[in-house]
Amino acid sequence: MESLDLNEVIREAADLMQEESDDVTIDLDLYDDPLVVEADREELRRIYINLIKNAMQAIPEHRDGRIQIATTTVAASGDASPGVRSTITDNGTGIPEDLQDKIFQPSFSTKTSGTGLGLAIARKGIEELDGRIGFDTTEGEGTTFWIRLPLSDEAPVDVG
Repeated sequence: MESLDLNEVIREAADLMQEESDDVTIDLDLYDDPLVVEADREELRRIYINLIKNAMQAIPEHRDGRIQIATTTVAASGDASPGVRSTITDNGTGIPEDLQDKIFQPSFSTKTSGTGLGLAIARKGIEELDGRIGFDTTEGEGTTFWIRLPLSDEAPVDVG
């Protein structure tokens, strides 16, 4: 675990995935200031790479692929401390209603080549950081995966 800027980790993951695909445009809308979280840099990068890869694979071949990745601060609420929220939004096929409850289950995959471990591992990793992960989806239009992580005590931003 180390203090790191979530925006840097997301930029690294997005740059790597953009190099792998000319068919999809990845747009970043990142918070202006560093968003310092306590995490394992490589594990967090793998989580974002997995989410971006899933987003790319969800886009039908006939559609101009667009993925929007955004970060913002989140004020404290209830028992949650101030945090950061990141979203990965695709314009893919969306997640069918009958599959939505299974998305984070180990060994569940809609892909013939997938192991079904990516989202289960992502959820476990995020929860180990006292964070939360979830999604909003509309069939035929796309999906937004969101992650909420607590800001480090060292974070220089004011989430007032």
